[in-house]
Amino acid sequence: MVKPQKKPCIEYERKFEVSELETVKLEREVNGVNRRRVVPIFTASIGVEGLFHVVEKFKKAAEKLGFLVSDLWNEFDEVLDSVAEKKWEQQIRGIRRNDRTQARFEQEVTNFVAHYAGDTGESRCNTTTKAITN
Repeated sequence: MVKPQKKPCIEYERKFEVSELETVKLEREVNGVNRRRVVPIFTASIGVEGLFHVVEKFKKAAEKLGFLVSDLWNEFDEVLDSVAEKKWEQQIRGIRRNDRTQARFEQEVTNFVAHYAGDTGESRCNTTTKAITN
């Protein structure tokens, strides 16, 4: 029996076309075998939605390629256009090698996405403060 398709409760139209994104090959040699994954490149023109897409694809590729934590830090800029790459490099410049952990990488990527989303955290803090003082 064929079930009728349900309509989504919220209609949504993606702001970019995945097939139109530029890509880069990420490579890693594992046990003498060269592995590759093709990952889209983030450009500001695809907006924060595109950045979420690129970050997700990068993380999946990193897992498939068996990236070490250091590889995450070293390779993430490969999936960014030149402007975003400069912003990323400025953001992580002061982080010492010993502090470049998996958790810190995740936090820095979250901060990077928040930057592109225009979320500095101030609005949340101000809202919380107003709620407490009122």
